[in-house]
Amino acid sequence: MNWLFWAGVSIVSISVANLFQKLAMREADSDPVVSSVVFTLLITFLTGGLALINGFNLLPLSLVFPSLISGLLYAWGTWCFFKAIKTIEASLMTILTGFGAIVTIITAFIFIGERLNLNQLAGVVMVLVAIILVNFEKKSVNLKQGVVLSLVGTSLFGLAVTNDANILKSYDAISYAPVIFFFTACILCIINFRKIPLIAIHIRNKLNPNLVIYSFLYSIQAVTYYLALDSGAMASQMNAIFKSEIILTVILASVILGERSKMGLKIIASLMVTAGVLMVK
Repeated sequence: MNWLFWAGVSIVSISVANLFQKLAMREADSDPVVSSVVFTLLITFLTGGLALINGFNLLPLSLVFPSLISGLLYAWGTWCFFKAIKTIEASLMTILTGFGAIVTIITAFIFIGERLNLNQLAGVVMVLVAIILVNFEKKSVNLKQGVVLSLVGTSLFGLAVTNDANILKSYDAISYAPVIFFFTACILCIINFRKIPLIAIHIRNKLNPNLVIYSFLYSIQAVTYYLALDSGAMASQMNAIFKSEIILTVILASVILGERSKMGLKIIASLMVTAGVLMVK
């Protein structure tokens, strides 16, 4: 199968998945902690199956501590995203996630010596302007709790990606996916140990169907992303093409979820974020 097919499936699946995350979390009884744990456990099993098929490699002992650091960052970031999506639109949160690319490139420059040039700095400015644009109201920037949580969450993910870059220099990505999701789930349970009985009840009796669909689609995105790379796509090509999910999510959220407020600004901001992230990458 041509790599463009797998890339297309990956982009569409994550864009649709973003909508189901919103549907899952806008229910009154949805809990960000419970949803975060259930999501990470479901992804562990789904990506674990792929890893077993492709030949799972155990995590070397030397990489356990760095992986736990990433797990902690992902745990906190995942909770932030699930908490944020309860109060803000899926389209807005998708635009805000572009900020994570800024955190990744800056931390990569500081900690692992990756390059930082004028083109990347221009991309950083473009992403920041886009974020200000969609949050601008009556001559001031309105940073609601959900917006702040999204920015914190994507920043934590950005830090984790920088840490992952070092880990993946000596460990394969397909084996790493279930490991890091499992660590994330365990850390979430340890930090929120009082909610373990509620998590168990949720898993046993009333799994949120929208959350299950979100997890399934998220897994499809991860699997098809790797399949595209295995089918001949270059990492740079995938990074560039995958950013179109920001624009597609904004469009789908408008059509399916009715998120039409500031539609013109959202489209402009999504285009700016996409362009800015590509320049940063």
